[in-house]
Amino acid sequence: MAVRVIAALVCMLALAVPAGASDMETAAARLLSAGAAEVNGWNAADVRVDGLFLSPAASALPDGAELVPVGRLAPGPGRRSLLFRVVKDGKTVATLRAVAQIHLLAPVVTLARFLPRHHVVESGDLVVRRMDLSAAGEGVFARVADVRGKRLRRSLAAGAVLRAADLESVPLVRRGDVVEIVARLGNIEVRAPGLAREDGRAGDTVRVKNMASRRLILARVAGRGTVVPFLR
Repeated sequence: MAVRVIAALVCMLALAVPAGASDMETAAARLLSAGAAEVNGWNAADVRVDGLFLSPAASALPDGAELVPVGRLAPGPGRRSLLFRVVKDGKTVATLRAVAQIHLLAPVVTLARFLPRHHVVESGDLVVRRMDLSAAGEGVFARVADVRGKRLRRSLAAGAVLRAADLESVPLVRRGDVVEIVARLGNIEVRAPGLAREDGRAGDTVRVKNMASRRLILARVAGRGTVVPFLR
């Protein structure tokens, strides 16, 4: 028995696979893989499909049928479904829903060794591994350059996947630091020494004691050791 499965993809290309029921399942998986690559802009070789479920079962489909996808897969990895029209002799005779787990294998930044809380990450601390993004989770990084120079919010074990929630910018001003207060109004600029009363990253608002006036002010962290006061 031969069943020919043809899929019209979004890119308007057709894929035909001669088949019995198991070949139809294989073809449906291949079409899901191609559809995931198309909608996400992934390399098809990096997509893996497993846990395929067809409803109705492939064995219930008529001989000589064709599968034509209806719509597009939802973006991203994870459990996804796609509806097909079952076409025979130019007529739609049934519908088929294919559900499967879509996996994307991609580079993911991980730790080469244990790193303690507040460690500033360097290139030598990192290893880029090819991993399943579904297992890696959200907020991961593909490039070392995206995490180098950031500080860990918590200790992490060797091999851990580095996520955005694990990182923070290094404070440019620390509590107890002597900083420069730079006030500008038009073409006038006034500088004065200050004492930071709390840590701050770029753009943060921190309390600073003006050493000249002895007043406590609020200022924005503008750079390493530099703050700009809020003028009233």
